[in-house]
Amino acid sequence: MFERFDESARMVVVTAQEEARALRHPAIGGEHLVLGIAKQAPAVLNLGLGGLREQVIALAGTGQAPSAGQMPFTATAKKVLELATDQAAFRGQQDTVRPAHLLLVLLRVDERARAVVEALGRPLAEVRERAEAASRRPFSRAPADVHQALRDGFPVAVTLGYGLPIGDLGHPRTDARVLLAMLAAEGQAAKLLRDHGVDEDAIRGLTPGL
Repeated sequence: MFERFDESARMVVVTAQEEARALRHPAIGGEHLVLGIAKQAPAVLNLGLGGLREQVIALAGTGQAPSAGQMPFTATAKKVLELATDQAAFRGQQDTVRPAHLLLVLLRVDERARAVVEALGRPLAEVRERAEAASRRPFSRAPADVHQALRDGFPVAVTLGYGLPIGDLGHPRTDARVLLAMLAAEGQAAKLLRDHGVDEDAIRGLTPGL
Protein backbone atom coordinates (compact mmCIF):
# COMPACT_ATOMS: atom_id res chain seq x y z
CA MET A 1 0.00 0.00 0.00
CA PHE A 2 2.82 2.41 0.86
CA GLU A 3 5.13 1.85 -2.10
CA ARG A 4 3.91 5.07 -3.75
CA PHE A 5 4.13 7.15 -0.57
CA ASP A 6 7.04 9.58 -0.43
CA GLU A 7 9.22 9.60 2.67
CA SER A 8 7.29 12.34 4.44
CA ALA A 9 3.96 10.56 3.80
CA ARG A 10 5.38 7.32 5.16
CA MET A 11 6.58 9.18 8.23
CA VAL A 12 3.06 10.56 8.67
CA VAL A 13 1.86 6.95 9.00
CA VAL A 14 4.71 6.05 11.37
CA THR A 15 3.97 9.09 13.53
CA ALA A 16 0.24 8.30 13.52
CA GLN A 17 1.03 4.89 14.97
CA GLU A 18 3.29 6.45 17.60
CA GLU A 19 0.58 8.93 18.57
CA ALA A 20 -2.10 6.22 18.76
CA ARG A 21 0.16 4.06 20.94
CA ALA A 22 1.08 6.99 23.21
CA LEU A 23 -2.62 7.71 23.73
CA ARG A 24 -3.26 4.00 24.36
CA HIS A 25 -5.80 3.81 21.56
CA PRO A 26 -6.59 0.38 20.08
CA ALA A 27 -6.19 1.36 16.42
CA ILE A 28 -4.82 4.08 14.14
CA GLY A 29 -7.60 6.38 13.00
CA GLY A 30 -7.89 9.47 10.85
CA GLU A 31 -7.36 11.68 13.88
CA HIS A 32 -3.94 10.10 14.40
CA LEU A 33 -3.08 10.69 10.74
CA VAL A 34 -3.90 14.35 11.30
CA LEU A 35 -1.37 14.39 14.13
CA GLY A 36 1.16 12.74 11.84
CA ILE A 37 0.64 15.41 9.20
CA ALA A 38 0.96 18.18 11.79
CA LYS A 39 4.33 16.80 12.88
CA GLN A 40 5.84 15.65 9.58
CA ALA A 41 4.42 18.30 7.22
CA PRO A 42 3.51 21.28 9.43
CA ALA A 43 3.26 23.76 6.56
CA VAL A 44 0.57 21.65 4.88
CA LEU A 45 -1.79 21.81 7.87
CA ASN A 46 -0.47 24.88 9.72
CA LEU A 47 -2.09 23.86 13.02
CA GLY A 48 -0.16 23.22 16.22
CA LEU A 49 0.52 19.59 17.11
CA GLY A 50 -0.13 20.18 20.82
CA GLY A 51 -3.53 21.74 20.25
CA LEU A 52 -4.55 19.01 17.84
CA ARG A 53 -3.48 16.31 20.29
CA GLU A 54 -5.62 17.93 22.99
CA GLN A 55 -8.60 17.78 20.63
CA VAL A 56 -7.95 14.11 19.86
CA ILE A 57 -7.93 13.39 23.60
CA ALA A 58 -11.14 15.38 24.03
CA LEU A 59 -12.72 13.39 21.21
CA ALA A 60 -11.47 9.89 21.99
CA GLY A 61 -9.99 10.03 25.49
CA THR A 62 -7.05 7.79 26.38
CA GLY A 63 -6.92 4.04 26.79
CA GLN A 64 -5.93 1.92 29.74
CA ALA A 65 -2.82 0.15 28.49
CA PRO A 66 -0.28 0.73 25.71
CA SER A 67 -0.64 -1.43 22.61
CA ALA A 68 2.17 -3.82 21.71
CA GLY A 69 3.34 -4.74 18.23
CA GLN A 70 1.89 -3.53 14.96
CA MET A 71 -1.31 -1.54 15.41
CA PRO A 72 -4.29 -1.99 13.07
CA PHE A 73 -5.92 0.84 11.15
CA THR A 74 -9.57 1.70 11.52
CA ALA A 75 -11.71 0.97 8.48
CA THR A 76 -11.91 4.69 7.70
CA ALA A 77 -8.15 5.19 8.03
CA LYS A 78 -7.57 2.27 5.65
CA LYS A 79 -9.90 3.92 3.17
CA VAL A 80 -7.97 7.19 3.48
CA LEU A 81 -4.65 5.47 2.77
CA GLU A 82 -6.10 3.70 -0.26
CA LEU A 83 -7.80 6.80 -1.67
CA ALA A 84 -4.66 8.92 -1.25
CA THR A 85 -3.15 7.12 -4.25
CA ASP A 86 -6.21 8.04 -6.33
CA GLN A 87 -5.93 11.60 -5.06
CA ALA A 88 -2.33 11.83 -6.29
CA ALA A 89 -3.22 10.24 -9.64
CA PHE A 90 -6.09 12.69 -10.09
CA ARG A 91 -3.50 15.49 -9.92
CA GLY A 92 -1.18 13.81 -12.40
CA GLN A 93 1.21 12.63 -9.68
CA GLN A 94 0.64 8.90 -10.03
CA ASP A 95 3.96 7.83 -8.58
CA THR A 96 4.08 9.85 -5.37
CA VAL A 97 1.59 10.28 -2.53
CA ARG A 98 2.40 13.24 -0.29
CA PRO A 99 0.99 14.42 3.07
CA ALA A 100 -1.20 16.95 1.25
CA HIS A 101 -2.97 14.13 -0.59
CA LEU A 102 -3.62 12.35 2.70
CA LEU A 103 -5.04 15.53 4.23
CA LEU A 104 -7.35 16.17 1.28
CA VAL A 105 -8.82 12.67 1.60
CA LEU A 106 -9.09 12.96 5.40
CA LEU A 107 -11.10 16.17 5.08
CA ARG A 108 -13.40 14.48 2.59
CA VAL A 109 -14.13 11.10 4.16
CA ASP A 110 -13.14 11.14 7.84
CA GLU A 111 -15.60 12.79 10.20
CA ARG A 112 -13.33 12.46 13.24
CA ALA A 113 -10.42 14.10 11.42
CA ARG A 114 -12.65 16.99 10.38
CA ALA A 115 -13.88 17.38 13.95
CA VAL A 116 -10.33 17.62 15.31
CA VAL A 117 -9.38 20.28 12.76
CA GLU A 118 -12.59 22.28 13.18
CA ALA A 119 -12.22 22.28 16.97
CA LEU A 120 -9.22 24.61 16.63
CA GLY A 121 -11.38 27.20 14.87
CA ARG A 122 -9.81 26.93 11.41
CA PRO A 123 -12.40 26.86 8.61
CA LEU A 124 -12.23 23.59 6.71
CA ALA A 125 -12.32 25.47 3.41
CA GLU A 126 -9.13 27.29 4.39
CA VAL A 127 -7.38 24.07 5.44
CA ARG A 128 -8.50 22.37 2.23
CA GLU A 129 -7.27 25.28 0.11
CA ARG A 130 -3.84 25.10 1.76
CA ALA A 131 -3.65 21.35 1.16
CA GLU A 132 -4.70 21.84 -2.46
CA ALA A 133 -1.88 24.36 -2.94
CA ALA A 134 0.63 21.98 -1.36
CA SER A 135 -0.52 19.11 -3.57
CA ARG A 136 0.18 21.21 -6.67
CA ARG A 137 3.76 21.99 -5.69
CA PRO A 138 6.19 20.55 -8.24
CA PHE A 139 8.53 17.79 -7.12
CA SER A 140 11.65 19.38 -8.57
CA ARG A 141 12.67 23.00 -8.48
CA ALA A 142 15.31 25.22 -10.00
CA PRO A 143 18.12 25.89 -7.50
CA ALA A 144 16.90 29.44 -6.98
CA ASP A 145 13.57 28.12 -5.72
CA VAL A 146 14.89 25.60 -3.21
CA HIS A 147 15.47 28.04 -0.35
CA GLN A 148 12.03 29.59 -0.77
CA ALA A 149 10.40 26.16 -0.83
CA LEU A 150 12.12 25.17 2.40
CA ARG A 151 11.22 28.48 4.03
CA ASP A 152 7.59 27.81 3.05
CA GLY A 153 7.86 24.39 4.69
CA PHE A 154 7.42 22.40 1.49
CA PRO A 155 9.60 19.39 0.64
CA VAL A 156 12.09 19.47 -2.21
CA ALA A 157 12.81 16.15 -3.91
CA VAL A 158 16.46 15.08 -3.87
CA THR A 159 18.07 12.62 -6.27
CA LEU A 160 21.60 11.34 -6.15
CA GLY A 161 23.38 10.00 -9.22
CA TYR A 162 21.45 8.67 -12.23
CA GLY A 163 18.27 10.19 -10.84
CA LEU A 164 18.14 7.84 -7.85
CA PRO A 165 15.58 9.36 -5.40
CA ILE A 166 16.71 9.54 -1.79
CA GLY A 167 13.87 11.58 -0.26
CA ASP A 168 12.81 15.17 0.39
CA LEU A 169 15.27 17.87 1.39
CA GLY A 170 14.24 19.30 4.74
CA HIS A 171 13.33 15.88 6.13
CA PRO A 172 15.85 14.74 8.81
CA ARG A 173 16.46 11.30 7.31
CA THR A 174 16.95 12.70 3.84
CA ASP A 175 19.28 15.42 5.09
CA ALA A 176 21.28 12.75 6.91
CA ARG A 177 21.55 10.67 3.73
CA VAL A 178 22.76 13.72 1.81
CA LEU A 179 25.45 14.34 4.43
CA LEU A 180 26.51 10.69 4.38
CA ALA A 181 26.78 10.81 0.59
CA MET A 182 28.94 13.93 0.82
CA LEU A 183 31.21 12.25 3.35
CA ALA A 184 31.50 9.17 1.17
CA ALA A 185 32.61 11.31 -1.78
CA GLU A 186 35.65 12.45 0.23
CA GLY A 187 35.80 15.82 -1.54
CA GLN A 188 36.14 19.37 -0.20
CA ALA A 189 32.63 19.24 1.23
CA ALA A 190 33.51 16.07 3.16
CA LYS A 191 36.67 17.70 4.53
CA LEU A 192 34.68 20.75 5.67
CA LEU A 193 32.12 18.54 7.41
CA ARG A 194 34.77 16.49 9.17
CA ASP A 195 36.63 19.64 10.23
CA HIS A 196 33.42 20.71 11.99
CA GLY A 197 33.00 17.37 13.74
CA VAL A 198 30.34 16.01 11.41
CA ASP A 199 31.20 12.41 10.59
CA GLU A 200 29.28 9.20 9.85
CA ASP A 201 28.95 8.19 13.51
CA ALA A 202 27.65 11.62 14.51
CA ILE A 203 25.04 11.64 11.76
CA ARG A 204 23.79 8.13 12.50
CA GLY A 205 23.72 8.93 16.21
CA LEU A 206 21.38 11.86 15.56
CA THR A 207 19.21 9.91 13.11
CA PRO A 208 18.00 6.66 14.69
CA GLY A 209 17.00 3.96 12.26
CA LEU A 210 18.93 5.44 9.34
